[in-house]
Amino acid sequence: MLCDFDKTNKEWICKNCGRRAKIESSQRYMPTAKCRIPENYRSKNSLLTKTKKGVGNSLSEILKKINIDYDPMSVARRKIMFLNNKSSEWCYENIDLILKLMKEEAIKKRIPYVESQFLAIIRLAIIRSNTIQ
Repeated sequence: MLCDFDKTNKEWICKNCGRRAKIESSQRYMPTAKCRIPENYRSKNSLLTKTKKGVGNSLSEILKKINIDYDPMSVARRKIMFLNNKSSEWCYENIDLILKLMKEEAIKKRIPYVESQFLAIIRLAIIRSNTIQ
C-alpha cells in the first residue's frame, strides 16, 4: 500500500501513517512511498487516533513532556496499548513488569535508566489514569 499524501505549504504528509516528504522546487508530482501502516489496518478509525484511556496513555503523555517519544507503529506503542487494557490496580500490582518494559525501551533509545525515577513516573501515570476515568 502506498502513502496517501496531502500537500501543505512546505511538505507532503501521509493521511495514514504521518510520513513527511519535503516539496522540492522541481517536483511536480506527489511522491510515492510505501505506507508504514499495513493494508489490513483500520486507518481512519485506527488505534492511532482513538485509544482507550488508561495507564499507558497517561504514561506516554508524561514521557512526551520530558522529550521521550516513540514511533506510532513501534513496539512501545503496543506496550502502551497493553497497559491501557489493564486496570490501574493490575498496573500497581505489576510495577516490576512495567519497569522491565521501560528498561527495555530505555536501552533501545539509549536513554539513561534510573529505576527510582522511572518508578516515580509509573506511579504518577497510575494516579493520573485513576483521575481520568
